[in-house]
Amino acid sequence: MDGRVFVAFVIQKNGKIDKESVKVHESLWPSLDKEAVRLIKGMPIWNPGKNKGMPEKVQMIMPVFFKINEALHNKKRRKKKSKTKF
Repeated sequence: MDGRVFVAFVIQKNGKIDKESVKVHESLWPSLDKEAVRLIKGMPIWNPGKNKGMPEKVQMIMPVFFKINEALHNKKRRKKKSKTKF
């Protein structure tokens, strides 16, 4: 499985990401969407956008790429299915 999640967020004038603004713009899979949001919220300080030399808030939409090994993914799915109680 591979693909990308697009995450929208705002970079404040001080370069910090506004954690309240972080949202999935284009979804791939719920668990991967959640991980993409976690990654964006944990990013370090950015260089803020500038307009006429003055710092400005900027909205970004950034892709987060995922590539998951199919064999590992299928192995985990089989283990979950084998825990069925009789």
